[in-house]
Amino acid sequence: MMEKPLRVLVVGCGAITRMFHLPVLGGMEDFQLSGLVDFQIKEAEKLARQYQVPQVYREIGEVPDGAFDAAIVATPPSSHAPITVALLKKGLHVFVEKPMALNTQEAETMTAAAQESGKILAAGYFRRLFPVTRLLAELLKDPQRWGEVTGFHAEEGSFFDWPSVTMGSMRKASAGGGVVIDTGSHLLGQVLAFFGTPQNTQVLEYHDDSFGGVEADARIRLAIPFHGKTVEGTVRLSRIASLKNQFVVETTRGTFSLATNEREKATFTPCDGSPDVAIAAVWKKEKSPTVFDAFRREMEDWRDAIRENRPAFLSGESGLETVRLIDRCYALQTPGDVSTLWDATKETEIRPTESPKKRVLVTGATGFIGCRVVERFLAVGDYDVRAMVHNAGKAGRLARLDVEIVEADLQNPPTLEKAVAGCDYVIHCAYGTALDRKAALAATTQGTTSLARIAHRAGVQLFLHLSTQAVHGTALKEPITPTSPISPDRYDYARAKADAERRLHREMAAGLRAVIFRLGNVFGPFSPPWTLRAAASLKSGVPILFEEGKTPSNTLFVDNLVQACVCALRTVETKPEKVVGKTFVLADDPISWHDFYAPMADALGVEMESVDASLLAAFHRAAYPSLVGKMAGLWADCKDILTGEELKRFAIRVLTSKIGKPVYWVFYNVPGVRPTLRKILGLNRPDRFYPSDDASVSTLEKIRRHPEAYAADMVNLFDIYACPAVADDSQTRELLDYTPLYTPAEAMEKTLAWCRDSGVIE
Repeated sequence: MMEKPLRVLVVGCGAITRMFHLPVLGGMEDFQLSGLVDFQIKEAEKLARQYQVPQVYREIGEVPDGAFDAAIVATPPSSHAPITVALLKKGLHVFVEKPMALNTQEAETMTAAAQESGKILAAGYFRRLFPVTRLLAELLKDPQRWGEVTGFHAEEGSFFDWPSVTMGSMRKASAGGGVVIDTGSHLLGQVLAFFGTPQNTQVLEYHDDSFGGVEADARIRLAIPFHGKTVEGTVRLSRIASLKNQFVVETTRGTFSLATNEREKATFTPCDGSPDVAIAAVWKKEKSPTVFDAFRREMEDWRDAIRENRPAFLSGESGLETVRLIDRCYALQTPGDVSTLWDATKETEIRPTESPKKRVLVTGATGFIGCRVVERFLAVGDYDVRAMVHNAGKAGRLARLDVEIVEADLQNPPTLEKAVAGCDYVIHCAYGTALDRKAALAATTQGTTSLARIAHRAGVQLFLHLSTQAVHGTALKEPITPTSPISPDRYDYARAKADAERRLHREMAAGLRAVIFRLGNVFGPFSPPWTLRAAASLKSGVPILFEEGKTPSNTLFVDNLVQACVCALRTVETKPEKVVGKTFVLADDPISWHDFYAPMADALGVEMESVDASLLAAFHRAAYPSLVGKMAGLWADCKDILTGEELKRFAIRVLTSKIGKPVYWVFYNVPGVRPTLRKILGLNRPDRFYPSDDASVSTLEKIRRHPEAYAADMVNLFDIYACPAVADDSQTRELLDYTPLYTPAEAMEKTLAWCRDSGVIE
């Protein structure tokens, strides 16, 4: 007889609940989703309707006694301990998401409450359940076969973009820390599990990049007791670097290696040069091909422990050593001096003023440019900086700083009013990045108008708007100056920025004190187009030059851009007539695209590929076809549909259904119909196997053969590469008393150093 399902209360309806817990629990017969708790009651009610959950509460104090058997706690980490203890006292079994607690004291309070209540407490360190984690732990116990362990290294990192609902996961008070307590809860827990989760692991060294906020990158050296000896090794965790994401355990006979997200397989590479040994741990009942299966396994572990009245494999007690290790790391944390974010080796005219600090609002502060503006303005030391963010999930880098962060939306004026209130300056870096095209355009255009009007009413001394040289289009041949004609190409970003400028000029005519910076192609650490994408293109053989790269790059190092921003604010304080109402062009010293990319290509050890004028013309024909071309494309699509496999399968299904019986009779009984239809449907066609693309065919050759397949992604980029116009920033240098801090060569050197450290270049 099947046991009665456990009535489950889910506390916290954030991203982890929406993406994993509810889908997994909704597909398990042993659990009955019976209640949701979240202070955002409307969101909870929406989820309740989707999953047919009968009860919704704003807080756990509203939950009646005896209504539930068990609860899942998926709230911000700062609330894990009090909520868990309260639920255990109510007589509920509790599963708490990782990290189970902010510190050891809280974790021990939770486990003590579980023992006192007699209920099962489990914690969401599901990677310790992976078969390969347990397999490696068993293999390391056999030094006769695999050798004695001599060291280890673990690293996990990527450019963080978690769909957080609030900034809670980016603040120390609510999250307890950054990447170490977040990703490290899994990674460090697995490392300990490989060695049997011993007590008293020592932290020999700990360094992170916190500047008073939560760390985004950390490096740790550990000493783990194992088989009567101490094994030393290193760990690196990052939200701002693309790391190898792997475990390596070295022994006297070879090296074990496995990916951090691997569930079932490991590789052993012997020292003697013999072939690698692939080792797999597969149990039919524990297969975890997807992350959903991993979440299901931890739910099954908790369920079995409840029904059998025994500790879960992922018990609260079993997670204590991981919490203790993280505590030891944070005990060695020493926040860095924010002044180091300004390169002390470079001479600059920027000096603190005698006047009280001015407050600067930086919009788009989670972006590549916005975050660097925040960092360096903090480093200057005589500005109060307020960072405006829209997507908290992208705030990993920003959250390292001890800076005021406000959440606001360019499409929501009341939030903008709160962001602007009390600010002397606004540096507007934000633009629309939503997947929805209409929303993205509106954020760039209407959003800029709303922000400018609010800034005007608030009496800001200067509204510094970051625009782009793309507003001039790529057909321009003369030098790019502030008076160059506005004629953007057909892609959305350029057109939206041009529209935003037109709107801003209307606000300036109404009295707004504003200035427009038209930026070149901004590069540097974290730059998506001119650093990350460029490196990826070079590595994969994608062409990165037009006509051998002889055209001017008009590139701009991000730190030089920030230098110009500070110069503008300095100048407006002393000589506002030189700044207010003007447009400035910004670019570094002239350099060709070939010379710009050459150092990166050399660092990667690859050749630069080039596109010629005929291929760019083919991109244009494919991306922007004529009327005849559009009609031809429409006919080709119709032909594909009429002769495609999907329509043929549908026709066959109709013929063999009850609805198709009359047609079926005609098909088999009227002479000539059957062979004709079989010919049309392609049923007489023999099967053929076509090999995949020859690996010897270069990426460039594939693009030449099928330009239509690449046009949408490449046409705008290569229009930029083909533009012959050179940016003239002489007015900027003269009026703002601005001199770039870095030459193009120095800027690329700093960029490549970051690329090597962050895993972009190995």
